[in-house]
Amino acid sequence: MQPRIPFTPHPKGCPSGTVYIAVEEWLLAESGGATKPAAGKISTALCAPHGQLLPRRQVPLSLTQSQGSVPAGYNSVFQWWGVTMARDAANGFSMSSPPGCQPGEISCKKLNTEGVRSAVQCSTSGGKSAGGSGTCQWTDRTLLNIAGIRDSGRAQVGVSTTCNTKPSSGGDSRAVRLVAGFHAGVADSVGARCTTTDFKADSHCNMDLAPEHEISANTYTNDIQYTNVRVTPVYHLAVGGLWRLSIWAARLKENPPYPADGVPVSEHLVTIDPDFTRNNLGTVVRDGLGWAAGKLVTLDLQQLGVNPGWHQLVVQGKATDPRSRLTQTAQVGVHFEVVPPCPKSNSPFMTHVLEQDSAWQIMDTRLGQVALQSNAFGGSYDPWVLWVKRLNSRPSFVMVSFDLSYLDPAVVITSASLNLHVSYIEEAARYGGAIPLAAYDASKTWRSTCAPNCPIFLPDWAPCIPPVCPGNQIGGGRINGQQDWNRFVTINLRPEWVTRHVAQNSTLKIALTMPWTGSGGPFGDGYGGIYFRSQNFTGGGYSPPFLRLTANCTA
Repeated sequence: MQPRIPFTPHPKGCPSGTVYIAVEEWLLAESGGATKPAAGKISTALCAPHGQLLPRRQVPLSLTQSQGSVPAGYNSVFQWWGVTMARDAANGFSMSSPPGCQPGEISCKKLNTEGVRSAVQCSTSGGKSAGGSGTCQWTDRTLLNIAGIRDSGRAQVGVSTTCNTKPSSGGDSRAVRLVAGFHAGVADSVGARCTTTDFKADSHCNMDLAPEHEISANTYTNDIQYTNVRVTPVYHLAVGGLWRLSIWAARLKENPPYPADGVPVSEHLVTIDPDFTRNNLGTVVRDGLGWAAGKLVTLDLQQLGVNPGWHQLVVQGKATDPRSRLTQTAQVGVHFEVVPPCPKSNSPFMTHVLEQDSAWQIMDTRLGQVALQSNAFGGSYDPWVLWVKRLNSRPSFVMVSFDLSYLDPAVVITSASLNLHVSYIEEAARYGGAIPLAAYDASKTWRSTCAPNCPIFLPDWAPCIPPVCPGNQIGGGRINGQQDWNRFVTINLRPEWVTRHVAQNSTLKIALTMPWTGSGGPFGDGYGGIYFRSQNFTGGGYSPPFLRLTANCTA
């Protein structure tokens, strides 16, 4: 992702190209009757280079930790923090860690060697008071040793903090661990180039994989074990209109009948701009019982009344131990910017598609008839498909639409593109090195070209696309059938066409077609599908179509 210039300065001073992440772990007696002492709250915040290709040098990073709500008679002490980088949870990098750090770490600090870092000894341990409940805050500036990594390509980054709580008078301690997770990439080196042409889902050079846009918080205590929260997709773009997300608030694994060990999440929360120190839940988007594993959440920013500027999205999961009656909370907060209705610069912004589910459609014009065949796969994660047909009389199309009413009618769109994540390419379609995609104005319907004497039947909403009728093509692009599996493809749209819809405050409707009859290969007159936005294939994840826009407004 390329860094962008925000419309307004970031409230935390984060530089362009970073995402502000704040993760928290609470271990409190929220329901009363606890049989063990609580441990309080700890947090880590940073301007993370999420989604960035990191150069092979020392990369600066600032970490802010805080601690508070420690019960009377107890002391909670930070032990260490470390920044790890690996290909993923199961595969590490070939690398050299800095002196004193564990294998896999690119930076670390042993806090118990510099004096006790705890809220009880706040000022004497280099901290500063940060609000109520005895909260203390520390900031460390470090360098990430990217130069020590001998591999290249996509990477999973974890910022881990460990804290021990024990009675001030002595006794057994309880360990608490908190990890902030995000994704980045390591630049090429002479010995580790990311120039693969492998189109498969597991290509280590592919930073378009849907999980690469995820941000997470992971917490651990001995009694409750892991509680994990995640949110995806998070891009380096301001947002307007709809923001479609997949959230996770559960144990590390919840697939029955083999979930992960530990206490299951009993409630979860998705909200915007909360202030829990004042019992202010903010603008609640979802407040549910039980765990949420891959739940789809749609933020309609206009309907929610979220004003232009910077805000924080918070996802929280709570697990209560039935033995100790203590509740462990895992929380991740992500800053995002809402685009102003009248953007004064060409900084890019995005909005997600209106359709949660969509059916592919086929217009069958054989034997002088026109019929509309459709198929809905039925699930929110199931694919949208365009079919490659050697029988060009049977074109397929997918309808997508966007609401741009959050923009001022005076806005002039200077660039526009429809961005689609290709989840899977069937084998018959992999013989196309440059498969064309065509976008048509779906507000021009087939019936509008022949009414009132249409000789054959189609639903009133069916778009006007060739070869059934001459359509108004408003954009296009290409897919490489050999390389674009699990990658984003871009369909450039005519900016003046989008501008006209903004001025008219009308829904942007696009019919996407694939005017390609195949190249034959061993499949002859067979057909193949190109799948969009699907979780059914390796690495698919959740990547709904979105518009990327730039605009100028003089109103």
